[in-house]
Amino acid sequence: MLVVMPLIRCDKMLPKFEELVKNVVSERKRLGLSQRELAERAGVSKSLVGKLETKANIPNYENVWKIQRALERARKGKGKTAEDFVQRNIVSVEPSDSIDKVAKIMKENDFSQLPVKKDGDYIGLITSTQLIDAKFRGGSVADIEYRNLPRIPHDTPKEDFSPLLRSNSAVLVTRGTEVIGMITAADLL
Repeated sequence: MLVVMPLIRCDKMLPKFEELVKNVVSERKRLGLSQRELAERAGVSKSLVGKLETKANIPNYENVWKIQRALERARKGKGKTAEDFVQRNIVSVEPSDSIDKVAKIMKENDFSQLPVKKDGDYIGLITSTQLIDAKFRGGSVADIEYRNLPRIPHDTPKEDFSPLLRSNSAVLVTRGTEVIGMITAADLL
């Protein structure tokens, strides 16, 4: 049985390309965002935003959606995402490190916690309190039960990940499968 679907006029659902470009440019400028800032918030390249605005390239639907979503968040005053807070240079320790070595790293950097990395992957978080307990018990870093270290995508809105920092002292930020940095509660201050 052949089912005939009625034709839907796409021009009624999506704006024409020229309208889309005009709206992106005017909204970006109204919000005081540079092309680079919009690109970072949307998770696309600056060159894509530039080519869109000069009509040199028609981006795919997914990228247009990302740009529109970033503009919407900025309009609502909720434009900050995990990318805006991420600390990219992660200082980490390994289970094989001595307690004295980890204590020295914490003291020298004024850290109260450090992620633990094993075989190239982050397996948890160690706090200064745990380190002190292990030192008094004569244990090693490998003996410590690491705290949870959740992962969030780089484009997660602040209001979505900030509650995680109430129950976890840090979160890892990812882009795809790659860890690009870490956010602690202090980074939101």
